[in-house]
Amino acid sequence: MKFKQVKFPKWANAEQTQIDCMVEWKKFPGQLMPFTASPADPSAHGRDLYTRLQSGEFGVVADYEPPEPPYVPQE
Repeated sequence: MKFKQVKFPKWANAEQTQIDCMVEWKKFPGQLMPFTASPADPSAHGRDLYTRLQSGEFGVVADYEPPEPPYVPQE
């Protein structure tokens, strides 16, 4: 798939094997959509995008931030 722009790259995991970003696909102009790029993606465009993101073509990849632990009320 062809894209117009890629924004907000951020590591999706601590192992740095996936990168989350927002992509405006040419097929969907004007819409930024979430995408996770991976070198193991079954689609060529996902693997290509991962390589380009990792190289810094779309800016510095932000650090991974682990999710907040779920809130557990105290009894």
